[in-house]
Amino acid sequence: MPLYEEYEKLGEELERSEGEAETESHGWYPDQNNPPDGFPKMPEPSPEPGTNTPELFIKVSKARPLILVPGIMGTALERFDRGSQGPFNVRAIWPPVNLASSDTTRLDNLSAQQLRPQETSNNPLVQGAYDGLIAFLTNELGYELGKTLFIFGYVWTQSNEISGRRLAGFIQLVNAKFNWGNTPQDDRKPDIICHSMGGLVSRAAMRIWGAQVKRTIYLASPHYGAPLAYGALHPDVTRVPFYADFAARMTTNLSSTDSLDSTLLRLASQFESVYELLPDEFYFPMQAKGIVEIDDVGDNTFPTDLDTTYYDNSISRLPNKTKVEEAMQFKKRLGSQLPGERYFVIASNSEITKNFAEMNEAGGLVLNGFMKTEGKTPNGDGTVPAYSGEGPDLRVLVTGKHTVLPNLRETFWWIAYFLAVTG
Repeated sequence: MPLYEEYEKLGEELERSEGEAETESHGWYPDQNNPPDGFPKMPEPSPEPGTNTPELFIKVSKARPLILVPGIMGTALERFDRGSQGPFNVRAIWPPVNLASSDTTRLDNLSAQQLRPQETSNNPLVQGAYDGLIAFLTNELGYELGKTLFIFGYVWTQSNEISGRRLAGFIQLVNAKFNWGNTPQDDRKPDIICHSMGGLVSRAAMRIWGAQVKRTIYLASPHYGAPLAYGALHPDVTRVPFYADFAARMTTNLSSTDSLDSTLLRLASQFESVYELLPDEFYFPMQAKGIVEIDDVGDNTFPTDLDTTYYDNSISRLPNKTKVEEAMQFKKRLGSQLPGERYFVIASNSEITKNFAEMNEAGGLVLNGFMKTEGKTPNGDGTVPAYSGEGPDLRVLVTGKHTVLPNLRETFWWIAYFLAVTG
């Protein structure tokens, strides 16, 4: 069973800490050629999870708890009704199983208010999403689920600011349960591994809600946004949504993936979290040229600023400008720097990543993205462009797509390296 009785009450007593001085943080970059004595050799890069590399039975300290924060769609969700005696009529909503083309109404509940992570065990993750990573942490590094390893499931349709508050409350419960031994009170801080949008949730917990975290590992996190989110929200873009690859991997035995894709596209505009994945003010100055407008003589105009790209009605037709503005304000509160005492960024630039949008003279859009590159060479992980995934400074790059990066042996090696030498 989870540590909490009611998910929606996690962190409810917390107040925003924005405006206060940020805790000094330090990025970590390893000496790849000088690992600790006896440390296994780095596995050969592979774009897919594999079992043909030696296991990494590495000793890392368990003196503090480790919390895993998954990305969008990584948490199994259920809907419930609220009664005087507590929740009732609980129904599983995500992931879909055996979804027929005519049976998408259940997914409409993803836009409901009364959602929570499935509360059947210590592991609310969608099966298959992080199985390799969990097995590595438990079988090879020796963490124990529910004792030294904790999984934070959250309602990924909501704003990441709300989810960050829930995570901050979850950290309080983990700290209360964990056996800290002789650890000084002011050093009782957990470690976090976060993937994809889980990075925004973790940053919100620390930056906005005051959560104290010792070490943070970011895996393929869209720190400054992902242009494919624009395609998921814009009504004129008829390309595969940015989360389709993840959905296809995480949902099995589907009789119609087309039905799943179209339903998620229809619902995306109702999810605050998707708006918060749009490229933000920290993305635009360095990499973005906004929407490329192609006129009748073939000349291109480049509205390079955020306001024109999102709020000019002659160019942008995003469905809810208020949600866009709220999302950009949230990203402003997060800032451009990464919080926590020490952080480590793992990203990928091995995949061609769509990254600019072209508007033809008829007004239709073909999603290619937002950046200055033409999308012909590898420039990200297939979902998040490298500029956003790498963050503000130090990082290491692995070979693989966004959805599989957490389960790669190469990723495991870097996680073990970081935890071993910074403990």
